[in-house]
Amino acid sequence: MELRNNNREVIRELARANYRKNRGRNRVLTLAVALAVFMVFGAFSIARGKMEADYLLYARNDGSVASLSLEDGSEKQYEKIKTLDYVKNTGLEKDFAVWYKGGAPVLGCTVLDNTAFEKLIRPAYTDVTGHYPEEANEVMLPLRGLEQLGIENPHIGMTLDAELRFQENRDAIESSFVLSGYYKDYVNPILNAPVAYFSEKYLESLGIPLFPASYILMEQKGFFADGELMEAKLYEDVSTESVAQQFIGMNSLAFTVVEDFIGSYMVAFLCSVMILGGAFLLIYNVMSITLGNDIRQYGLLKTIGTTGGQIKKIVFCQTGRMILAGCLLGAAAGSFVVKFLLPGTLGELYLHGMGSAGGMAVFYPAFLAASVVFVGMTTLLAAGIAVRKVVKFSPIESVRYEETASAAASHTYRRQRCTRQPRSSILQRCGSRKHCSDGASIAGMAWRNITRSGRRFAVTLLSLSMGCICALGAVVISRGTDITNSIEERHDFEISTFTNIDRDAGYASYDWDDNTPVITEELRDRILAVDGVSEDKMGYTKGCFAMINMPSETNGTEEGGDEALLPRLKSVYGTTAVSFFATLQIVDDAFVEELRKYVEEYGINADVDSLENGTGTMLLHTHELSKELQEDGDETIGMPLHFYSLSLFENKVDDKYLKGELSCAGYLDISKKHFPKLNMTTHGSGINYFIMTEKAFRSLNFKEKIFGIQIDVDRQKEPLIKQEITGIIQQDNRTRDEKHYIYMNSKSDALNDASSYIRASRIVMGVLSVLLMVMGIANYFNTLYTSLSSRQKELAVMESVGMTRKQLGRLVVLEGAFYGLSVIGILLTLGSAVLWFLGKAIKQDLLYFKFYYPWAWTAVIAASLPAICILTAVLMYRRMTGKSITERLRRYAD
Repeated sequence: MELRNNNREVIRELARANYRKNRGRNRVLTLAVALAVFMVFGAFSIARGKMEADYLLYARNDGSVASLSLEDGSEKQYEKIKTLDYVKNTGLEKDFAVWYKGGAPVLGCTVLDNTAFEKLIRPAYTDVTGHYPEEANEVMLPLRGLEQLGIENPHIGMTLDAELRFQENRDAIESSFVLSGYYKDYVNPILNAPVAYFSEKYLESLGIPLFPASYILMEQKGFFADGELMEAKLYEDVSTESVAQQFIGMNSLAFTVVEDFIGSYMVAFLCSVMILGGAFLLIYNVMSITLGNDIRQYGLLKTIGTTGGQIKKIVFCQTGRMILAGCLLGAAAGSFVVKFLLPGTLGELYLHGMGSAGGMAVFYPAFLAASVVFVGMTTLLAAGIAVRKVVKFSPIESVRYEETASAAASHTYRRQRCTRQPRSSILQRCGSRKHCSDGASIAGMAWRNITRSGRRFAVTLLSLSMGCICALGAVVISRGTDITNSIEERHDFEISTFTNIDRDAGYASYDWDDNTPVITEELRDRILAVDGVSEDKMGYTKGCFAMINMPSETNGTEEGGDEALLPRLKSVYGTTAVSFFATLQIVDDAFVEELRKYVEEYGINADVDSLENGTGTMLLHTHELSKELQEDGDETIGMPLHFYSLSLFENKVDDKYLKGELSCAGYLDISKKHFPKLNMTTHGSGINYFIMTEKAFRSLNFKEKIFGIQIDVDRQKEPLIKQEITGIIQQDNRTRDEKHYIYMNSKSDALNDASSYIRASRIVMGVLSVLLMVMGIANYFNTLYTSLSSRQKELAVMESVGMTRKQLGRLVVLEGAFYGLSVIGILLTLGSAVLWFLGKAIKQDLLYFKFYYPWAWTAVIAASLPAICILTAVLMYRRMTGKSITERLRRYAD
């Protein structure tokens, strides 16, 4: 008769029995698993949620999620770009007219294809009502555009009358359109006019081709989308059709939010590794201690024939139940917080005045699944590592196993011999002199107790230290990447003007000449007379306006003019009117020295020597030259540039208006990341902007003008000073044309405008810091709980041989104190080095980052961690020793 093998059922029954026997310990491990899932999912979700909020904020500020574009793109180029594997979405933009009302421009007129609107533009809008125009007579407008047309309560289907003036040689037309939709945008209204969207059918009805498109818009694929790298790849993969055609590449929004949040993807990866490492140590330490306590029990199973493989099955069977329960509990708690509480909280914190958080996705099932899988696999791995220790012992070794180092074991053995000595002798030596019979102090005993298992001690310290270092690292990142640092680099007050002088065919829109001031000396003196404003804390942006000898462009050919200006001329073909007007700015020696370092470090072609000695000048641009034109600009170094008086009318060059000549020292792109900081007077495309030294400026015999004033004042006096200067500027503006108003930027206003964002970032990073620290403390708590549970017999024996409850309490307190002090030592040594390297790594990518050592948080940790360790140890000890010695000894009798 053949007997059925029921080993599987026996193994399951043994696993269930062991699970029931150790319910308290199992609850600890289950909670550890749940906490690990919650912490990992919560930490990554909060970080991702913060980046999602920033993404929405940046997209709404920019008006688009596209960060790559090609000017005047052809259909062939468009089709080629759509095949590129690093471009996610490709759309078309065709600007064709301007909407006028009462003789003034109010709206730009644009046609977008479906991809451009749905994928690249619409994500930056909110409150989108209706649909994008489909028929020839339909139009879609922003709410602020409708307000400019005098419409406060728009409705779909209403009729709008429009006067359109075209960019091409076409007559203006007046027509009526049906409102198909409207939306709310958030771009800067001063810098960006509202845009009305028309259908492709309307463009066809006008006989205007879609190509060449004004812009081919692109969104990068993936996270590692550095703008300069993408731009270089586009130049390699897509042929340009003219020397002026240019790809414009900026960092993707995803790349930008990561850089602003944590510095770089590398830093983000390292921080992720530390978070996951903390979760692993939390699980591993508890599992290792748990199975270490069961070695003798499993040894008994070995004596009756249980194999190592069967013991592994028993361990994994009961571990699986704890993984399932813990993962379900952690996933449920994490899902509730992330799905229902986090989006609204982040939206309320970050998106003040920037629309709702409806477009923000924070709950990612993939994050939750990854957290559950990671913690589950970590628990199984920790169980596998720990069970190896169980199965490697022989049955006799397992039965006799005591988790002590050799020195500690002998010490324990000698201590147990105290039972043979008179109790009065023990009390005398252990009580009055706080020493046991072998002369070991209580402090020495405490140290040996926590180090008896070197691996456990190291893992617990590593977990606690990693949690604290991660928390301090979050503080370093939060303070260093705080946009307050960028704002604080500004001056307290920056006074300038929207100077806008247009010279075309001898016409000046404002009555300017070489002697006309921008900011008058009278205004400067009145500001200087304000109480609290001193000359030694004032800076100036100075220079003048001039005319240049720009070559004439006729039917694609250039005639006359300075050859050094040909790249500048070609860069504006078809995009803006050619300007003969130039701005000259004086730079000091300190800026020239910074510029020299920048040019040398990044291999820029420029003649800094001629700039420094006063014989040369550099032309600045805002990424307006194509790759080929930039190479042409490099070849102009050393060529002459002539500057003329503003009295040069009708663009006719006459030597009697010539002020002087300087050599071209190169074309520099000020949009490059590491370009030295420069207080410029005007910004934008199509501006002929030259920098030169004081010596070069004097050689041109122009009268120096004040473009801007920078003022630093005592912080306490700042409100009153701002009030007085504001009144002075308002009074001066009454005498000026609106286009030339003086304006003032205040650092305090900028900080106030950014206060909600700054506060939100600090709250988010503070929560992350607490989460990371709690993970380390939870590891210590679980380690202490399981450790004291395994030592209940030992504590009972020590109390039975003469140690008082007070002495045992002191022993446990010292063990907690040693843990806390050891972590503090690690934080001040290894932790400080890690924080310093972290700051250095972020600074390479985020220029305004400032490293602040978190002394305050370190002090809080140094004060609270030992207290937490001691208090936890005392509470655990009291719980473990609630019963009498006899009951405890009888419970653990062999």
